[in-house]
Order: sequence, then structure tokens, then C-alpha cells
Amino acid sequence: MNELNGKVALVTGASRGIGASIARMLQERMNNRHQRETLRKHQAKYPFVTIALFLFTLAPPIPLTIVTARMLKQLAPNPRGWQIMMATPLFILIFVFGMLLGAVLFLIVMKPFIKREILEPHFIYPGVPIASSLSALLFQWIYGEERDTRKERSP
Repeated sequence: MNELNGKVALVTGASRGIGASIARMLQERMNNRHQRETLRKHQAKYPFVTIALFLFTLAPPIPLTIVTARMLKQLAPNPRGWQIMMATPLFILIFVFGMLLGAVLFLIVMKPFIKREILEPHFIYPGVPIASSLSALLFQWIYGEERDTRKERSP
């Protein structure tokens, strides 16, 4: 099932139930594979954009994490194990927030210099479901696009 190039899948009973869910799963798998291949080709074609985006998304979270760690060190100079466990989600949230901040800054800075078609695959096809949704929304927000709020509903 790993190699689906040139293959045709015929799912019988795909109108409802298990057959329908199998057909949707196969379609989603093929779409994800196509998106990953498109992104890889795009990254190879525009390495500067890929490297710049990587640097922009990692630049803000590192200083934010360091500042937060120093602030927590002042509150608890010798933290116990449970205090470290309680602070871990905070560091993860700060890191994610910093990466989103970096992505927004990247789009704002690069928008006048780089065509939309070059930037779009980096934000539309990242691969991680949550990151894909957030980055696609950020891209649409920066470019002032209306997003489709209607969800597809199965009968």
C-alpha cells in the first residue's frame, strides 16, 4: 500500500459506511502525497525562501524561551521536579507562539519582494495537520483573502 504510483483503486460499496470511509482515506492519502511532492520540488527550486522561512520561524522562539527561563529561574532558583513539569507546557506554548510570530513576520517582510506563487506552497502544504491549518489561515490573512467557512458535509 506504500507504492500507489500508477495504481487505480476501485472501492466497492463506497456510497456509505466502511466503503465510503476507505475511499475518503485513500483520496486523502493521495492528496497528502501530492502536496508533499509539490512542496519538495518547490523547496528545491527556491532554497533561499525555504532557508529564510526556517530562520524566521526559529528566530523569535529562542529568545522568548530564554527570557521566560530566566524569569522562572528568579521565581524558583532551585526548581523541583514537579515545578519543571508544570513549566514544560509553558515553554511549548511559547515556542509555538514564537514560531507563528516568525511566520507572520516572514510574510509581512517578504510579501513586497517575493511573488505570492512562490510563498504559497510553503504555507499551504506544510504537512502537519494543525500547522497546515494555521499556516494556511495566516497566509490567507496576510494576503487579505476571504476564507471559506462552509464545511463539506457528507450525506
